[in-house]
Amino acid sequence: MRAVEDANKRQTLRCVSGVLIGVNIGTADAAAQARAKLPLIAILDPGPAHSTNLLLPALKQALAALGWAEGRTVAFEARYADHRPDLMPGLAREVIGLKPDLIFTYGSIAMVRSVAQATATIPIVVGVTGEFLASGLARSLARPGGNVTGMTLMLAEADAKRLQVMRDALPSTRRVGALNEFATTTAFDEAFAATARTLGLQLQIVRVAAPSEISGAMAILKKQGADALFMMDGPMLAQAAPEVTALALKFRLPSIAQSSGFADAGGLLQFGPDMVELFRSSARHVDRILRGAKPGDLPIEQPTKFELVVNLNTAKALGLKIPPSVLARADRIVE
Repeated sequence: MRAVEDANKRQTLRCVSGVLIGVNIGTADAAAQARAKLPLIAILDPGPAHSTNLLLPALKQALAALGWAEGRTVAFEARYADHRPDLMPGLAREVIGLKPDLIFTYGSIAMVRSVAQATATIPIVVGVTGEFLASGLARSLARPGGNVTGMTLMLAEADAKRLQVMRDALPSTRRVGALNEFATTTAFDEAFAATARTLGLQLQIVRVAAPSEISGAMAILKKQGADALFMMDGPMLAQAAPEVTALALKFRLPSIAQSSGFADAGGLLQFGPDMVELFRSSARHVDRILRGAKPGDLPIEQPTKFELVVNLNTAKALGLKIPPSVLARADRIVE
């Protein structure tokens, strides 16, 4: 009798276990199906997978505030180019193969263009880049047409303003050494040089393709007689800002850039829009497209506020006195 009872208990346990396993499998399948049905945003990041970049977290936080919480109402898939423009076309094809509802990218025009050339149907939101119009990515800022929209820095105008700030803060400067990325077009360099000439400044530009080249590039600028350093905008250089500012002090070059945190990292001057805020703003484009809007109908936005930050500790280390008129214009002073 005991043997029969034990056998019955074992059979009952097997049945219960089978039911529980079935429930677990069913729950897992349901969860997988639910995730599969979420709108998919493919992120094509020009930088490395592991960085201290605050831009994409800012985007996700802004999206969550708009109702797009990761894993609950939206899914993300990211690919990283590690600051190598040659990888972008292949990565663009890879993310298109994921059949996302939207592709989010940012960086140089060359990188953004590689994504835009890979698809004419999937909506593309650009967190921030340079000249949309000159690159042919948009018909107009108000109504871009096509499948690309986002935020533009209007680099030519922004850099002209930044050169003027440098000229005002460092009136004795005559030769400006500019540090740029290879991914930027040479046509931009020519326009920038022309702007410098209108301010009575001579410009020398050195391009780098990787962070390991920055030290050598700055040594070249110093050897060529640069009085100051102008760090141009780009995701690779922005992430390398602490290294750039340290080298600028080593070579005794007053420096200016627009990258967020540049002055706090030791740069003399920082002038430009809040990049983190631009990424938060680009979340509005993503939100509207996921809710049915066409990217070609959404205006490309520009920053409206430029912040000036002056690092007086760096000025002291370089033996410089910043004119009172520039200090009066500063939004923030690091000391």
